[in-house]
Amino acid sequence: MTIIAALAIAFTILIETIEQLVFKSAAKFAVYRKYLLALGVALHAVQLLAWFLVLTLLPLGIAAPLMGATYITVAIGSRLVFGEKLDRRRAIGIAAIVVGLALISRSDI
Repeated sequence: MTIIAALAIAFTILIETIEQLVFKSAAKFAVYRKYLLALGVALHAVQLLAWFLVLTLLPLGIAAPLMGATYITVAIGSRLVFGEKLDRRRAIGIAAIVVGLALISRSDI
């Protein structure tokens, strides 16, 4: 994987994570809902463009599973931003995802 491809997938994951946190904020804070929803939709558009870039750089069979990293980043972001619980079962699931991502990202396997 080239550095450009890695940066593109990292950017896509970052935007997707922020998008999910913004949508959760829209659900939680009714007074700001329409602004947060607009921001979430705008972030979704940016994420979609970034995803198209990723697909020009990586095979779909590698890129799509790597987006599984959003399960990790959203869980951690939800814990940090909203104080959501991150129990042992979720931590084990996140560890399994990390192992899977490491296996997928290895080009020699």
